[in-house]
Amino acid sequence: MKTNVKIDIVGDYMSNLLNVIIDDNTFRYMKFGNGKKNLIIIPGLYLFDILKSKDIIEKQYSYLSSEYSIYLFERKVNIPSDYTIYDFTNDYIKIFNKLNLKDLYLFGTSMGGIISLLIASKTSFLVKKLILAGTTSYINDDESKFFIDLVNYAKNNKLDELLSLMLEKIYTIEFYNANIELFLNMKDQISNEELNHFIIAAKTLINLDIRTDIKNINVDTFIVSGDKDKVFNITAIDEMKKYNKHLRYKIIEGGCHAFYDLDPNFKDLLIRELL
Repeated sequence: MKTNVKIDIVGDYMSNLLNVIIDDNTFRYMKFGNGKKNLIIIPGLYLFDILKSKDIIEKQYSYLSSEYSIYLFERKVNIPSDYTIYDFTNDYIKIFNKLNLKDLYLFGTSMGGIISLLIASKTSFLVKKLILAGTTSYINDDESKFFIDLVNYAKNNKLDELLSLMLEKIYTIEFYNANIELFLNMKDQISNEELNHFIIAAKTLINLDIRTDIKNINVDTFIVSGDKDKVFNITAIDEMKKYNKHLRYKIIEGGCHAFYDLDPNFKDLLIRELL
């Protein structure tokens, strides 16, 4: 699998963003495409404000824009320190209701896949289909250590160690070698707010277990995982199959955790599932 992709954060990302107010809190989001169907991209754990990459995201998924109206929401501006994965889930449900979004196609990656599963379990009447990449329903002690280390590095402002560990675990060694200097050079761009949001989000994943929560899912669910994922063990898919009779899955040979960012063939998978 080729991994000569480089990520950059460019442009005036605050321009052309939309806002929705939920419970006196602001959520910024991007919307592109003019299709009749609604596709919600729910990203995984991220350090930089995800909307800083809105131009890259829009370009990456432009091939879906004629068929779908595509949404991506940032975490709310003020997040309590005791926020849970269920709070993140409820935020999305409130947003969907406020914007009158229904018959949703949810595309969730990593942590976003976990949230997507919970959304479908609580409000299956809103969801048409789940497409999940590099996700899980259960995080064991060994996997939790990764998130504990991330939280500790972030709390102690050890940004070099934080960025290095994230790239090492999430991407391939080729991507790491090609991009580590770029990411380290961007560490001064990380705001205190972004770092605090990251800590709160990462803590929700430590020893997470939603296996009993997803028994109520009754929508078509397609999960794709890489067999070289160093964040989540792909055997978790077997666990999910016990609870979701609508689940289909595919394993990407040689795929890392974030294979969906690197593997050019993943676009074809999305096309087959969405178009």
